[in-house]
Amino acid sequence: MKPIHFLKLEGSGNDFILIDTRRNSLPGNPTQLAHRWCDRKRGIGADGLLLVSSSRKGDARMRILNSDGSEASMCGNGVRCVAWYLHRDNHGRRSFDIETGAGLMASRVVGKERVRFYLPPPTKLRLGLKITSQGRHYTLHAIQTGVPHAV
Repeated sequence: MKPIHFLKLEGSGNDFILIDTRRNSLPGNPTQLAHRWCDRKRGIGADGLLLVSSSRKGDARMRILNSDGSEASMCGNGVRCVAWYLHRDNHGRRSFDIETGAGLMASRVVGKERVRFYLPPPTKLRLGLKITSQGRHYTLHAIQTGVPHAV
């Protein structure tokens, strides 16, 4: 079996397995691999799998697969981890445009293990949504920031 080189990274409390697919081929379906490798009892353990690949639009492309195998269009903490990886891999370069399913995300390494990225303006603001879950009633607000968020 050929070894797979990966990094385990953390960004603001989210932990990820990062694989640079420009250097490593994946031994199977990424969805199944994310589900298996992210398992905290039987795998490496992580919130998600970050796959870094080549991009025609930016410096690199990031795919984020959640621990259940589902794919998200973007993850801010994942973008920060990919930017730090690219910084480390590119001998100190600090600014990167990372292609995601939600578009290009500009990022900049601003200090030791500190990365900023710049979200596009939020869209689809919806205030005062009423939901019921397990017999309890909640009011929430929703916004799109590359991925849907509810507060």
